[in-house]
Amino acid sequence: MSRASTRRIAFTAAVGSFALGALPLCGTALPAQEWRTLEASRSLAASAGSDTLHVRLAYMVGDLALGAAKAGLLYDLDMRYDADERRVKYSYDPSARLLTVGGDSGFAKSFTLNRDHGGSGDDGPSPSLALKVASGVPLDLSLRFSATDAALDMSGLDVVRLSVEAAASDGRLTFGTPNPAHLRNAELRATAAGLEVRQLGNARADTVHAKATIGHIELDLSGDWTGSTALDVDAVLGVITVRIPSDVGVKVEASTTLGTIQAPGFTSRDGVLYSENWESAKRSVTIGGRAVFARLELRHSE
Repeated sequence: MSRASTRRIAFTAAVGSFALGALPLCGTALPAQEWRTLEASRSLAASAGSDTLHVRLAYMVGDLALGAAKAGLLYDLDMRYDADERRVKYSYDPSARLLTVGGDSGFAKSFTLNRDHGGSGDDGPSPSLALKVASGVPLDLSLRFSATDAALDMSGLDVVRLSVEAAASDGRLTFGTPNPAHLRNAELRATAAGLEVRQLGNARADTVHAKATIGHIELDLSGDWTGSTALDVDAVLGVITVRIPSDVGVKVEASTTLGTIQAPGFTSRDGVLYSENWESAKRSVTIGGRAVFARLELRHSE
């Protein structure tokens, strides 16, 4: 998806599976008629201490933002939507420490949506969802969005589980600070979408799974981490770009089927690619997986 002020998003009913609940049939986008705001928050004092907070978010069509909440809050939600063409779902189960939030666009058939952002051509409000969650609390995050401009900032958050699924969207995921928690697995998926992950090294994940289907995922491995990590890639008719700091050793064991692996400066031994510093590097990443009618690009960070 381009970053020009006017964006055109086209997709089919299959994208509807990323929304919460059943979608009413509607053939075309209707003009905004009844704009509403949903605001909700919960204090840390009213929550169950430092137990893991489970967040299940699904959002369709609009702007999405996630970041750290103000001190003393477990979460803070602010959602703007047109009640005539959108359903909203919000609930919190204190016993399970489960926060569920989302909104669907009310469309099930194929359609095209034009949005004009931030310029004099704006003709009214646009749907948005902003969610802020507590720092210092273990977070289990499952974030799904389609036809969305998403900015997900994990800076200051303690992430123990992460799943991000983007469809027909433009997403930016940032780890601006080192993750204090142990993140065993991070799941990243882009379907007909662009997903840029900045400072992924700060996530300190044991394993990162990245799948791009007719889309592009860019992974920046910079950040504060030590030891080794594993990156499992799956590109099908798409592109996965990995930006690697110069002091990180890399081994590539990925396979290709009518695809390519671009790894300048690497050497091949017994079908495995190695960076020049593989033997001497104090931190390393092993890349496995496949590229099917797709491309895996390895680049050194600038």
